Amino acid sequence: MKAFCAAMIVALSASAAGATPVTLEFEADFEFLPQTEKGFEISGSGALIENGLASEFFDATQSLVISRDAGVFALQSFEVDRRQDVQNAFSLEGYRDGDLVWESAPYDFADQQGAGALEIGGFDTPYFDTFLIVGAGPVIGNDALDNIVFFNEFTFDLQRDVPAPVPLPAGLFLLASALAGLGLRRRCS
Repeated sequence: MKAFCAAMIVALSASAAGATPVTLEFEADFEFLPQTEKGFEISGSGALIENGLASEFFDATQSLVISRDAGVFALQSFEVDRRQDVQNAFSLEGYRDGDLVWESAPYDFADQQGAGALEIGGFDTPYFDTFLIVGAGPVIGNDALDNIVFFNEFTFDLQRDVPAPVPLPAGLFLLASALAGLGLRRRCS
């Protein structure tokens, strides 16, 4: 019975190790992009981290980019800081190997939806290696000037790399050891 319980613990911990949530929090006082945090690179033209990941005049030609070289990730949730007197409009896109694999509908958190931090969660996105926050609004005109976005955090689900296969000589040794262990267990019971 002890061996069975130990095997169950190992099996459950192995399946749980497949994915790990990581939260990128943007709490710095003032930092220009690009920045690196927890294996992610955050970049964006004209954007910075100032008590939130922020971009002013965030029109349809601009985007904030979060990428990760060491594996893929999926979106779980984000927290947007809604500010008064700005449009707070954007959409989200996920790319894998340069191909678009997921995109959101446009978000627009205008004044009538309240101010302050709002967490949006429950995402079930595919895994991607590059995540874009895309601006909204025209390139010229007053509407482009009032779209400023602030993000407090993003939580991503990391997919760890698949373990390398066991080389054949080691695999044979492991198989023989497992069969010998089963034989001993059978003999003892």
